[in-house]
Amino acid sequence: MIRRLVRKHGGSLEDVIAKAANLRVELDALVGRDTTLAELSARRAKAEQAATALAATLSTTRAKAARRLDKEVGAALSELGMTSARLSTTVEPRALGPTGADRVELLLASNKGEDARPLTKIASGGELSRIMLALKLVLRRADEVATYVFDEVDAGIGGATAQVVAQQIRTVADHRQVLCVTHLPQIAAFADQHFHVEKAEVAGRTETHVVKLTATARKDELARMLGGHATSKAKAHAAELLADAARPRKSSTVRA
Repeated sequence: MIRRLVRKHGGSLEDVIAKAANLRVELDALVGRDTTLAELSARRAKAEQAATALAATLSTTRAKAARRLDKEVGAALSELGMTSARLSTTVEPRALGPTGADRVELLLASNKGEDARPLTKIASGGELSRIMLALKLVLRRADEVATYVFDEVDAGIGGATAQVVAQQIRTVADHRQVLCVTHLPQIAAFADQHFHVEKAEVAGRTETHVVKLTATARKDELARMLGGHATSKAKAHAAELLADAARPRKSSTVRA
């Protein structure tokens, strides 16, 4: 019998003894299956109860945070020239998952009297950039993203609103690195570093050149952005923009 067991389960008596030990463990598990299932079911029910309680607390916190977010983003949008826009955050229940039991969505009513609709479906490029700026301004201390890129955030704005946008971008830049593509001198004047981007034809090919501007070149570029030519009057206006941007920064009306 020993020889038959050795041939069946291994090449030595030690292998047979090890196999016997493994089979005893499997047998004990099968015999105690119902008890094990009952224990696991009880542990699962307890874990689900705890997760549901935590999810309920999280839902309450999210609803409270959503109201604050809507209020503060609304204030920022008003400063950014979108006085009629209303951003609302919906927190709706869904099946419990790794991030809780909520479905969170941002809704936007671009104009007074309009129904709020999903932000991703109705916002134009310029609106989306300013809404993103407002959100990043409010969340600048909590967001873990290290670098923001604002492309054409100045679409559809000018004058005083452009200066407010510039101030808000700089407030965000106090806490995160910000790359901003703009055609407005009011915004460019607030940058810590100014780069000029242009295309040129070299040996029959089009190349894009990026040049970091010196203080003098920056003034000339702002003057060109203001009037197309760096005239003495445009340079004086550019110097004024730079001087205004260099003044001590005012604290934002939006809380962190």
